Amino acid sequence: MNRTDPIVDFIPYLITNRGTANTPLFRDPSDCHRFLKTLATAAKQHQVRVLAHMLLPTEFRLILEQLPGGSIPRTMHSVETSTAMRFNLRYERTGRLFAGPYRNERIYTVNQLASVLESFRRPSAKASNIDFDEWVWIHSAISKTLGHAL
Repeated sequence: MNRTDPIVDFIPYLITNRGTANTPLFRDPSDCHRFLKTLATAAKQHQVRVLAHMLLPTEFRLILEQLPGGSIPRTMHSVETSTAMRFNLRYERTGRLFAGPYRNERIYTVNQLASVLESFRRPSAKASNIDFDEWVWIHSAISKTLGHAL
C-alpha cells in the first residue's frame, strides 16, 4: 500500500518491518517482551488496537486496527524509535536498526485476514531467513476476540 494513502479506522492492517541487513531485532526473550510492552503502551496512547503479532528474530509482523481519532503511524513511530534506541544502547551499537520504514498493507476481506493469521501460525523459514530449530522463543499471539470471529 502507498504510504500516502490514509489509514481507515476499523480496518485491519498488516504492519511489517525487519532488521537492516537481517540484523536480529530480538536476540532474546527480554527483547520480545520489551517490544510488546512498548507496543501496548503506544497503541493505548494513540488509540490503536493490536489484533495479532508475531515476532521473529529478524522481523516483526503486526495486525493493527486504528480506532477513531487514533494513529497507526504515530504508534509505529513511537515503537520503532524506542526499540532502536533501547537496542543500540543495550548492545552497544550505533546506526539504523530497521531496514527502512515499516510497511503496511490493508486487509480487505475476512479470507485475506484468515490467510494472514494462518501465516502467523506457520511462518515460513525460507521467507524469514532463519532456522526455526534455533529459535524456540518465537512469539506469536492472536487476540481471542479475533480468533473467535473466524
